[in-house]
Amino acid sequence: MLVGLPSRKGIGKLVAAADGRCKISIFYSIQRTEEVEYDVGQVERAFLSPQTRAYVFSEDRMRVGRVTDFLHNENGLITYEVSFPNGKRQDFSEIDLFVRPWNAPEDPAEILAAGGAESQFLHDRRQSAIGPLRALTSASQGLTSLLSAGIDFVPHQVAAVRRVLSDPIQRYLLADEVGLGKTIEAGLIIRQHLIDNAETRVLIAAPAKLCEQWRRELSKKLRLDQFGAPFECCSHEDLARVSRTPDVLVVDEAHHLVGFEDGPMAQSAARLRELAQDAPVLLLLSATPPLGDEAKFLALLNLLDPLTHPLEDLAGFRIKLEQRRSIGRVLLSLNHDAPGLVLRQRGAELVRSFPDDPIIQVLAPQMIAATRDAPGDLAGLCGALKEHIADSYRIHQRLIRSRRADAQGWEFRPRGPEVGDETNLSHVRTESDPADQMETLLATLEDWRFAAVESLAGDDGARTRLSERYRALLS
Repeated sequence: MLVGLPSRKGIGKLVAAADGRCKISIFYSIQRTEEVEYDVGQVERAFLSPQTRAYVFSEDRMRVGRVTDFLHNENGLITYEVSFPNGKRQDFSEIDLFVRPWNAPEDPAEILAAGGAESQFLHDRRQSAIGPLRALTSASQGLTSLLSAGIDFVPHQVAAVRRVLSDPIQRYLLADEVGLGKTIEAGLIIRQHLIDNAETRVLIAAPAKLCEQWRRELSKKLRLDQFGAPFECCSHEDLARVSRTPDVLVVDEAHHLVGFEDGPMAQSAARLRELAQDAPVLLLLSATPPLGDEAKFLALLNLLDPLTHPLEDLAGFRIKLEQRRSIGRVLLSLNHDAPGLVLRQRGAELVRSFPDDPIIQVLAPQMIAATRDAPGDLAGLCGALKEHIADSYRIHQRLIRSRRADAQGWEFRPRGPEVGDETNLSHVRTESDPADQMETLLATLEDWRFAAVESLAGDDGARTRLSERYRALLS
């Protein structure tokens, strides 16, 4: 009879069994089979599903067909109906069928030489399906979880998933605003790990009231039920009793599990620190990272990277936060569409602020020169500066945060019922089509304003008069 091999490696054929041991024949190709021994408890009864590729010795040669139907016999064996490429159907006992295991790396040339290949007719028809599948795989850049989850995505979710999965060290804080799909992002990452290795152990720790929601969404939306029972979900309180470190650890509302030395959550917080240190993949989810509570924010980052963010350096962390705010303002203004004077000011500011950064010392002067001589190079220079500053000086490179204001799609626009006597139309998308000259006019006004401010530096009276004139121009 056919039996399933350990660790889901495929199907083999039971040859003999005695004294708690069994001998299994594994069919790799027409020219090679192998017999191995396992404990009886390691194997299980196997059944062939429709369209399973099966090999059978018939008419003095090996033939290849597809299983189309089956019949249970009184002796416990299964008779399978096999369809061959010429349309002929024939019944065979499972004793006479051979099925290759899933990991059978044989040389195709040997199979061709033995006459075990199928006809060109079938190859051509398979190729018409394989082509689009390869195009889909290429479009997803190998992230097959995006193709097979059965849900619609938005750009910021795909970007977050790609960023995590393309990193060899997958330890991230997903801090999107409420309703932007952190569960979807985490679920897609989990699904990809299960696709790559079905034996991956996944643990999700969430507030007790959210555990059932996690189970439902991962099973119904992300279709993780296809992998059997691939994940466990426990409450924050039960995390203290987890004994085995998972391969993938996901902690929802993680800010509720840090910063505790005593109290009812202290044991769970301590166990989280241990699991976070050992888990190969760690995803912390927090819709509202405690930016106002520097100690908790530092504790979250410490779970991801304890060497970079030691808990003892709270004062230094506060200094980094303040520096990050000023850097954020600079990044917002590094837009190639900004007025030339704005970019020149920001370039000079960067040169002064980062005298020891060789990349900024090269790129910033180039950007300043490009505002006058080579506007076509501005987009590349601004992008390079923004990327370098963001990667080198942000608080933590493993913090991913999407804001509702930046999210693409009507789904994330604020909406609601009537407010007072007027209908709330904030969920309605509006577009304006200003005159062609308006954009040029506004840019010219900005150039004039910055030029005026620079030329009158130190003259407070002139600055006030110019401000009033500028206000009058806009009114």
